Amino acid sequence: MKFATVFTIICLYLCSAYGELSVEKKGESIITENALEWTDSRYGNLYMNSLSFQQDALITYNGYQYAAFYSANRYVAVARRELPSGTWESFELTDYKQNTNDNHNTISMGISPSDGRIHLSFDHHTVPINYRISREGIATNPQSFEWNQALFNNVTNRLDGETVRDVTYPRFITAPDSTLVLIVRTGTSGSSDNRIWKYNNDGTWKNLGQFIEGNYSAGTCTAYFHGLRFDNNNRLHAAWCWRETGSGGMNHDLMYAYSDDYGKKWHDNNGNIVAESGRQYISQNTASCKIWTIPTNTGLINQESMTIDSRGRVHVLSREDVSGKNMQLHYFRDTLGEWHRGNTGIQTKIWDNRSGIACDAEDNVYAVMPHISIAGASLNSGYSDWRILDKQDENRFYYSEPLVSVKDIDEKRSSLYVFAQEGLSEIKNWRNVSNVLIGPEVMGVERNGYCESNSDKWTDFNLKFDLKIMETAAGVCFRVKDSDNFYMWQFNADSDLLRFHIRNRGEWSVPKEANYNLQTGTTYEVEIEVSQSNYKCLINGQEIDSCSDNSFNDGVVGFRSGLHESFIVDNLSVSDNQILFSDSFDYSASLTSPVIRCLEYELNAEPVFVKKTGQHKRTDFAVKARIEKNRLVCNLERTSDVSGSIFDINGKLVKNIENKNVSSGRYSMDLNEYLTVSGIYLVFIRVNGVISGRTAVSACR
Repeated sequence: MKFATVFTIICLYLCSAYGELSVEKKGESIITENALEWTDSRYGNLYMNSLSFQQDALITYNGYQYAAFYSANRYVAVARRELPSGTWESFELTDYKQNTNDNHNTISMGISPSDGRIHLSFDHHTVPINYRISREGIATNPQSFEWNQALFNNVTNRLDGETVRDVTYPRFITAPDSTLVLIVRTGTSGSSDNRIWKYNNDGTWKNLGQFIEGNYSAGTCTAYFHGLRFDNNNRLHAAWCWRETGSGGMNHDLMYAYSDDYGKKWHDNNGNIVAESGRQYISQNTASCKIWTIPTNTGLINQESMTIDSRGRVHVLSREDVSGKNMQLHYFRDTLGEWHRGNTGIQTKIWDNRSGIACDAEDNVYAVMPHISIAGASLNSGYSDWRILDKQDENRFYYSEPLVSVKDIDEKRSSLYVFAQEGLSEIKNWRNVSNVLIGPEVMGVERNGYCESNSDKWTDFNLKFDLKIMETAAGVCFRVKDSDNFYMWQFNADSDLLRFHIRNRGEWSVPKEANYNLQTGTTYEVEIEVSQSNYKCLINGQEIDSCSDNSFNDGVVGFRSGLHESFIVDNLSVSDNQILFSDSFDYSASLTSPVIRCLEYELNAEPVFVKKTGQHKRTDFAVKARIEKNRLVCNLERTSDVSGSIFDINGKLVKNIENKNVSSGRYSMDLNEYLTVSGIYLVFIRVNGVISGRTAVSACR
């Protein structure tokens, strides 16, 4: 078969290990040092600032940035600063006080450019809407207004003459042409609808009506949006998963619809009309809206994140079980409307904090991971080259989900702003801490809690402490290598068992159990003796169980609780003829922090060229590529991994190619194997050569 191919090849000289994508941190600022922090008896440390479904908590507009958060006094607070480096100023709206410890009850903020107003909706979990609006012009002429609470009107429960009831998850979405819409959920988890309003640009709203219905042929369900966004052509995109009950394990499927008239009529992926707001609804019976089948109980988390790039590609970040591991996945809709699914290769946890997603001016995509690190993938690879690009802020923001705002600098570079409430992964004597509180004079390990002693590793030792089980069970860990490798004795008051666990490379085994009558609310003196490969557990001086195993020969100590478990520890010591480690818990510590920061990064910054020193030569090298009779040919200076992507003229990915350990010398790729249709194609090839343990990257496009 004959066909025509045209290839554009540009040689790039890159010696950074991360190819052409880069993230450079430019700075950070403090939005507030007075944010709300609280603890829940069921889930531990929680937060109502910085959650994935806030749309939005941080907005960059007209040379200013705006942020909304709950203050420590439980008031809605609104902050602003002038870019690029102005100081944040904020005020509290003291006529309404939030008083419910429920992290559904977040704040969402929007701006209507047509009249320069700021809109706020807040404190909802199946309650009447709380909405307030600012004076006209404060966002379009910010220098003309003193920043104080007098700028905002009173709270109302009404829109378009109606009291809006049973509201959760309000979202404001602004189109490039300045149209503003508001979408909310009405009803409860597992049985709810979605409604939309369009702003009239004069302080009032028009109710367009319901467009998603929870009722369907098999029962009821809820749509949990990954996101709702307008593209540059004012098309409104929506992506979501379904759930039939209040359990997150019941999340399933990836759904998609779009609207070209601000939410009146809704189309499926093929352009068919599937809903008309107020008259005809999308439901789980609308099979054509399903993009990808994702079963229940596979680690799919609701409401992760979604964004739209400059050419209208829809990008959804999700997480699912892949071969027994929970991985961060990237779904995207290309410019022809076809959907693709890619595994980023980045492992997550099922119920860890959710990630944010953003694109730069060249449509490369970035995931702002929990805690915080930033990963990226390039358009030129068909979004197949995911890798971590920046980890310098990792674990500074343990108890929040990153919220992002992006502003393009030029046709290539963009500024990424991240709103995050600080949290601590270490508290004095303990590290890798999750849902653990200290004080007064005890350590409380809440549901889904974990910690390790911040200490040297020990081989043989005695661990002593007082233990009070508050709910179900307690897990005591020793010879801890990390959170995936340790021994654990579980003290289970529900089943009256001591259960010896081995967690090896993330996999659990329980080789032995012993009976013991354990009571919740009773304090026990516990001692665990660790000697070579032999372990004993004593309660109140009596040996209850012993085990032998040689999986781990040293490590630290720690504690772990499951979803329905909690317990209290006091008077802890580790000894071996002398005290090696102890904690009387005579101080107070919490993982959440009242500080919210705005982090600033530059995406797609110019790569930094690194020069090897000492005996190593400079590691950058070029690849000269050419076309010879429909074969792409290049010369490799050394044994390399060669990968490539082929795109058609519309930017649609045709094929990804990967060859490992290609020998040095002439390399030839037969394009006839991959191109079967006549046309014009773009080929991108990447060569990764390993030199003295360092990866050098060159690319030819």
